[in-house]
Amino acid sequence: QRLVSFLPAGDRGLYARLSVRKQLEFCARIALLAPREVRPAVERAIDTFELAELAEQRVDRISMGQRQRLRIAMTFLPDPEVLLLDEPLTSLDGEGACLLRSAIQELLARQGAVLWVAPSGEHLDIPFDARWMLDAGRLVPA
Repeated sequence: QRLVSFLPAGDRGLYARLSVRKQLEFCARIALLAPREVRPAVERAIDTFELAELAEQRVDRISMGQRQRLRIAMTFLPDPEVLLLDEPLTSLDGEGACLLRSAIQELLARQGAVLWVAPSGEHLDIPFDARWMLDAGRLVPA
């Protein structure tokens, strides 16, 4: 469970009444992080995705873009080797996209793998090893 992390499309996986920090702590426990790893992982996610100003706010009181940034931070919590991202740029502002790009580049530098599922034209300037697309239900090189 810690090797692969998945970001589904849409606004799923968030608990409206939790604070951003409590949401991350809950997610860290679900990702099976050891109790001693939870706080450092949460702080790393807050720092990496610049969520410090939002950390004590309830999830239902932050914007859609901030929620997407939180969802992405949750995906990186277990420090996965494989990252599956389904439409990660949805509702994300330019700053959030830059933070995501940096986090993905760090993962790739550690020999991780990223599967990016996105509508046509949605991408970051990241040198992925291969690009594929669905064409009439078939997977073809892009």
